[in-house]
Amino acid sequence: MAMWKTYGDYLEASGRTTALTEAGIASSGTADSFLKASHLTRTRHAHQVSALALAKLQQDAFLDMVTDNEKTKEAWRQDMITKSPTFHYWDTILKMEILGLIFVRAHREQDFPLYVESLKALVPWFFALDH
Repeated sequence: MAMWKTYGDYLEASGRTTALTEAGIASSGTADSFLKASHLTRTRHAHQVSALALAKLQQDAFLDMVTDNEKTKEAWRQDMITKSPTFHYWDTILKMEILGLIFVRAHREQDFPLYVESLKALVPWFFALDH
């Protein structure tokens, strides 16, 4: 719960609640509850859907923008991060979402080394967002 609440603090001013409401995915109250992690299963599901949507949008943008086959997706992503603060923000969100899902996976599969690695990656976010 603490991890999802930390992510909610980071996402609070992103416009995510408005996007979910306008897309008809959830009411404004429900979308806001995802940021506060009021219901664990619904919150986790919302983060899964967000991660999938962001990954799909990023892949589609890569396919649309790269005309030469020599540029890898990682090189394109790094180039976009330096060019666009908006892309950098949403790329960070995608990384956070995936990290949260890896943490859940490690816990469910009782994979202690993966659990420790995911915790190491999560700790800076807890400090940065004052949790």
